[in-house]
Amino acid sequence: MKTAVPVLLLLVAALLPSPARGEPSYSPAPAFRLSDVEGNPFQLEDLRGHVVLLNFWATYCIPCLTELEAYRALQLRHANEAGPGLPGGLRIVAVSVDGPQTVARARSFARTRAFPFPVVLDPEQDAYRLYNVSVMPTSLLIDAEGRIVHRQEGFQPGDEADLERRIEALLAGMRADSAAASGKPSDGPVAALVPASLADKVALSGSNFLRANYGKESRDLPAANGWLEDWFDFRLAGGGLSYEARFRAYQFLRDLPDSRENVVRDPNARVVKQTFAYESERADIRAGNFYGTLNRGLVLRMFEDRQARIDKDVEGAWAALKLGSGGGQRGRVSVFGGKTYARFTDLYALDADEENQRNTHLQGAEGEWEPRAGVRLGAQALEAFRDSWHVRMLAGNGEILWGPTTLYLGYAGLTGQDAFNYPNDFHGRALYGSLSQNWGRLEVGAEYKYYYNYDLGFAEPPSLLKYHTHRLMARDLLFSNNQNERGALVRGAWRFTDRNFYGLNVSTIESHPERNPALLIHHVALPYLDVDQSLQLGAADGSTLLANLDWNRQRRFEAGAFEDIEAATLGLTATRPLPGPWNLQAEAEIQRREVDYRSLVPGNASSGTPGQVGAVTDSEQPWLGVLSATLGRNSAWTFTLDYEMTTSDRARESTWASAYFTLSALAGHQISLWFGQRQERVVCSGGSCRVEPAFEGGELTWITHF
Repeated sequence: MKTAVPVLLLLVAALLPSPARGEPSYSPAPAFRLSDVEGNPFQLEDLRGHVVLLNFWATYCIPCLTELEAYRALQLRHANEAGPGLPGGLRIVAVSVDGPQTVARARSFARTRAFPFPVVLDPEQDAYRLYNVSVMPTSLLIDAEGRIVHRQEGFQPGDEADLERRIEALLAGMRADSAAASGKPSDGPVAALVPASLADKVALSGSNFLRANYGKESRDLPAANGWLEDWFDFRLAGGGLSYEARFRAYQFLRDLPDSRENVVRDPNARVVKQTFAYESERADIRAGNFYGTLNRGLVLRMFEDRQARIDKDVEGAWAALKLGSGGGQRGRVSVFGGKTYARFTDLYALDADEENQRNTHLQGAEGEWEPRAGVRLGAQALEAFRDSWHVRMLAGNGEILWGPTTLYLGYAGLTGQDAFNYPNDFHGRALYGSLSQNWGRLEVGAEYKYYYNYDLGFAEPPSLLKYHTHRLMARDLLFSNNQNERGALVRGAWRFTDRNFYGLNVSTIESHPERNPALLIHHVALPYLDVDQSLQLGAADGSTLLANLDWNRQRRFEAGAFEDIEAATLGLTATRPLPGPWNLQAEAEIQRREVDYRSLVPGNASSGTPGQVGAVTDSEQPWLGVLSATLGRNSAWTFTLDYEMTTSDRARESTWASAYFTLSALAGHQISLWFGQRQERVVCSGGSCRVEPAFEGGELTWITHF
């Protein structure tokens, strides 16, 4: 029976009603309320009667940044195109899905570039989930009646031309409808275009994510295995009420040889998430599985990221009352409670052992107040407990938007008891601050953090790391150690034209291996220093060249030993439109590493002798390289060839090659086929990262939206 369930879902995905190729899908565009980069409220419903291009992007997504510049000219050309009696033409809305770790950089980025359209912030990814975004960037074209008529996932140079043709057709239809209706009684331009019952209509939307592969991970498995995974999401909404559910299914072609692997990835098929919600101008109530972010993640961060395959939630209830007055003051008070995970590992482990994993109880209250425009103050109180572990937390934060200056400061302090890790009561604290300044085309910023005894499963404080798009740089990423970590970041960017910019990012962090108290090496410092420079050059024909030069030095503690690493990396990405709808992208990356492997001298608790960093046991200076080329026909389809090599004697293989084909020409569907070999890699999105194991074989991914 379990084998049949994923196959059934595959058939459902294939048979979901979707229009023929080239025809739009007329599903209603869900309404949302967010704030723009200046702190002003934004409602999608206010644009009813316009043609809207809704774009989801993030600062860590390089194609997103190229796409935004292409949309700049598109907005200027069509901003005022309207027929008689129509409120306007095209309206582009850029929604940043940067989480707490990178939202300060998104605000500063948008201010510096002065886009001729609103840039709104979605740090809790509310709109991201409403629109079932699973690929970055994603753009949706919404007609004047509030219906989604086209969806584009990914971006290749030339895609904006295809979008412009669709936009011009919608604007021409608006002018024709207006002319036909001239001289007839009308309740106004919006009422004439939108049926009165549309707002009360129950809308169904959703998506299906299917992944099937066959091959081997780098875990010394004796034979290849097949793996089938399916996520089916749907949402019913109308009149302020909504219901969301997710059905998740896994299945292997054969049993795994190791019992531990069977526990971690136990085949199952069940509803893993249900949410009932009500939202109005004054209230926001959620019951079931919900997400939330407080104090930029210092207090609480439960979120979903479909690109990085991360799904952290609370099972319980959340109720918020929104406050306001005629003077423009705004605020909110909320109470919440439920159960979440002691420590997030991966989705498969959570599904296989949900009852034991979701064992941390949360309850708390929070409030936010805006005493004047550009000033926000917040306070939070939270209690969490499980078994012999108990934590109480108080926190506060403030944000000031003053002209070109943005300042944020958050602090949290906790007291707790833990019979396992700490013999006595313990105290923890977290401090995070960011400052951004914009002077025309120049952007500068600084961030600081100090975390001590703050390694909580439900909190994910901001990180100071730059999330590299080039893969060799990303592999040297430092995973945060909030038990004892402090650091600073300084960044700057100069946009000397609309297409060209130079950026500099310097991060310095020091942490201590607090997670290993038995080894008595709490005092050992693990320094991290990263200097990253980037230069982007763009031509009038849409060609771009991105160059990244990164230098990184760090000490790691892994598998009971230390590694001292120094790496210099050069990454180049070039994109060029070809005649017609074709385009070409090439990527090259080369890295020189110097690694010293050092032993661990463990401490002795009885004598009070602390642990130490031992002598060098081995050294290597390998070269690593990457070559990749992608040919695409707009975003209808792309084909990628990828090659990677290393001279390291410690690597199991010296070369990896793969091919990747993506088809997006079918309305509502994206189908991807990958085959070959890939290295272990770090997948980052929204400031959160996870390690994806090496793999050799083939993989099919099919994403459907309805």
